[in-house]
Amino acid sequence: MVLGLAFKYYGDPICFPERAKLRKQREEKMQAYLDKRQELNSSYVRNKRARK
Repeated sequence: MVLGLAFKYYGDPICFPERAKLRKQREEKMQAYLDKRQELNSSYVRNKRARK
C-alpha cells in the first residue's frame, strides 16, 4: 500500500498525465507569485534606501 501511494504521488508522469499537468500549472503559478514578490521586495528596498 505504501509503495502504491508513493507511486501515485511521485510516480511517472506518463502513468498520471493529469497530475503532471496540475503540478506544472502549480509550479508556474508559484513562480509567477515569487517573481511578483521579488519585484515588490526590490522596489521596497530601493525606495527605502532612497529615503535616507
